[in-house]
Amino acid sequence: MVPVFHRKVTVALTAGPLSTHYLLAAVHGAAGLMVELLAVYILLVAGTSIVPHRLRFSDYKFWMRTVLALWWLALLLGLAVYMS
Repeated sequence: MVPVFHRKVTVALTAGPLSTHYLLAAVHGAAGLMVELLAVYILLVAGTSIVPHRLRFSDYKFWMRTVLALWWLALLLGLAVYMS
């Protein structure tokens, strides 16, 4: 999705007046990126010893629920982009 995002959305956002469609796509992309990065971090903390002890957490339920809520937000933003 990154090449299409770069080719279509970033060019449209920097070219002139903001369009709601491209602004929604940018927010959707940012939310999706946050979800991906947080989910990978949770997997690294839970399943490996790569993450240093001081950067680990033990309350997995809170972080997994946060990822789920952000995932739903990204999904709904994606539907809004599709509908616009």
